[in-house]
Amino acid sequence: MLFTLIPLVLIPFASSYVYLITCAFFIGMAGTTFAIAISYVSTFFPAEKQGLILGIAGMGNIGNALAGLIIPRINANWGFDWIYYSLMIAIVIIVAIFAIFAKEMKLPEEKKTLKQSLSVVKDKNTWYLSLFYFLTFGSFVALSNYLPAFMGDQFSIGAVNAGLFSAGFAATATFMRPVGGILADRLNPTKLLTTGFAMVAVLAFLIAFSLTQYGLFTTLIFITALIVGLGNGIIFKMVPMVSKGNTGAVTGFVGAAGGLGGFFPPLLLGIIKQNTGSYALGFILLGVFAFVCLITVWAVYLRKPVVTT
Repeated sequence: MLFTLIPLVLIPFASSYVYLITCAFFIGMAGTTFAIAISYVSTFFPAEKQGLILGIAGMGNIGNALAGLIIPRINANWGFDWIYYSLMIAIVIIVAIFAIFAKEMKLPEEKKTLKQSLSVVKDKNTWYLSLFYFLTFGSFVALSNYLPAFMGDQFSIGAVNAGLFSAGFAATATFMRPVGGILADRLNPTKLLTTGFAMVAVLAFLIAFSLTQYGLFTTLIFITALIVGLGNGIIFKMVPMVSKGNTGAVTGFVGAAGGLGGFFPPLLLGIIKQNTGSYALGFILLGVFAFVCLITVWAVYLRKPVVTT
């Protein structure tokens, strides 16, 4: 968290796009706190509570919703630079709270080498979960970040109101995450995930054909937020199930996949809109991808028992 302060301090002095992108690259270090947090909190609770606990830890994504809500107002009232000054202040406060109140986790007696930790790359489960999270968290990030521009372009909504809409989407998905974890603690997570992917596929196709109907579109997009939020919680319940003892390493890979999942869709939607004049094909492709994930989770985890490593 302290390292993240460095690029935040430098951004207000950015004088070129390359400078800004370089700072953004180092801000990406903040993403490591997610993998660390999941590994950290999981050590304090038994297996039957992992879904709930990891879901609560994942609610840190509410920062995405708050950003959509607060940042446009900070920019409008105090200017671009104060966006980053505000983030610096927030990080310093959180660092102080964590340093004072957080417990030290109990480290394993036998420490793993870097090579042993990276062995999760050879485990197919790591890549399956990464694929699933690429869809669920990727959809969350992509839509949270792209909705302001989308709503402005499609429905001529102002920046502040579009930011409120985006914040509502992000908050909905975030608060459903621990609910997904609770359900996964009590029910079969792979069956829940299969149902979730089926619903995302259907919703994506319906959204593709409702892009001119504001009321229907907003209803469908918020139902999508509910489903992908549940999916995020369910997937992280599966991490310790399929890869025992490697929670931190697997979480790092899966979380990175989710981040990439949020990066590509806005680019793709922009290209599709520019070349076709409509966003419809982008949502159709989302539906197709959700169907691929559905088939994968069914074939790998439902046709046969989960094999832990």
